[in-house]
Amino acid sequence: MKLHFSIGATLLVVLLAGPLGGCRALLPKLVAPKVELTGLTLNGGSLNHQRMNIVLHITNPNDRALGVRGIDYRVEIAGAQVLVGTTAAPFTLPAMGETDIDLLATVDLAMAAQLWLEHRGEADVDYRVIATVRLESPFVLSWPVDAHGRVKLP
Repeated sequence: MKLHFSIGATLLVVLLAGPLGGCRALLPKLVAPKVELTGLTLNGGSLNHQRMNIVLHITNPNDRALGVRGIDYRVEIAGAQVLVGTTAAPFTLPAMGETDIDLLATVDLAMAAQLWLEHRGEADVDYRVIATVRLESPFVLSWPVDAHGRVKLP
């Protein structure tokens, strides 16, 4: 089977491919924000559940402000999943700036007690934040985050 291309069809392909390739070069070069877990505090609760305030510190290394529609996240403390959720309201990360996001979690009292008992003598414990930062930008819709570190238990 022979394929025949006319000069007009080839010219059309070249004309369409040129601008589409050039558009990619015009897209902003953005670096993913850095996310750290910087605080854990217990806020009381009931016999079965304990409220915990979790603070995420987010740093924007870009020279432009980033509108964030929300963050879908999962937080693990010492390997135990403590919290899964979504931020409630959109916010803006200032250019070359940083901000703190407070998350209120309700954790099982037995799990909170087990974490505290297992790690009470330690200065700090391992954490992991697995998240998707959803942007308002039409060019970059979201960034995956997988942040690790150590944080002091309350």
